[in-house]
Amino acid sequence: MVRFGFFLVKFDFVIRKPCDNIHNILGGINLFIYIIRCSNRDNAMGSLAEQTLENLNNRRKSEYPFEAQHPLGLRMRRLLSWYERGLIESEDADAQFIFCWIAFNSAYGVDESDRIINKQGPVRELVRQEEFFDKVITLDRQQKIRRLLQEKIFDSIQNILENEYIYRAFWLYEKGEERFATWLETLESQQVRVAKAYRQNNIKFILNTLFERLYVLRNQLLHGGATFRGIANRSQVEDGAKVLMALLPIIAELMMDGPEVNWGEPPFPLIKPI
Repeated sequence: MVRFGFFLVKFDFVIRKPCDNIHNILGGINLFIYIIRCSNRDNAMGSLAEQTLENLNNRRKSEYPFEAQHPLGLRMRRLLSWYERGLIESEDADAQFIFCWIAFNSAYGVDESDRIINKQGPVRELVRQEEFFDKVITLDRQQKIRRLLQEKIFDSIQNILENEYIYRAFWLYEKGEERFATWLETLESQQVRVAKAYRQNNIKFILNTLFERLYVLRNQLLHGGATFRGIANRSQVEDGAKVLMALLPIIAELMMDGPEVNWGEPPFPLIKPI
């Protein structure tokens, strides 16, 4: 028996024919090599993410040494702190998604105290996200987000968009809203529109559609509408975590590229004790 990382590989050889033993040995060696390659790949990906985080933190400290005096610096400190926690939770998709969503919220959330004081309703969360993506995409002159959506996380995005359990219209129909009886047709129609958006490089539409689904997933997890490590929602949680983990560093980088952009006042500003 050989121990490698979290794996135990047991080699049992029964004396039959010489060719049988050779076959068993080769099979065991191939399995062992496969495990080594997977481990090396995962370690490399983890190291790359850690290096990216370190680079972003170094840039933040260099450009915004006094976070409390600069709203964007405060956002970056909060965003990267939660992203780092998500990075640690590589074996727990539920925790990773939640921590990454908090990081994302740190990026786009704004203080709405004035709206409350003036007796105005809060801006809908999805509208706030769309406004945020408008700003980020404008700064993405090297089209990093486009390449990410088309390459690294393409499969995860497809899985999310095909999943009815994080499609709002599906749940409204399940609750008896007959006007959403055509939810399946609209789901499929939206997938066609996303495919067209890919061909036309309409990154804004892809992001808005994607995060409309992720917002449903966010509500399921944060409002107790799902079981921790439940089997029923495993695929969407894992894909959602993968999308956020890949996208957040690019968002952080682009935001620091645009200090002149009005990102709004972050909620709950840092106040030093008297």
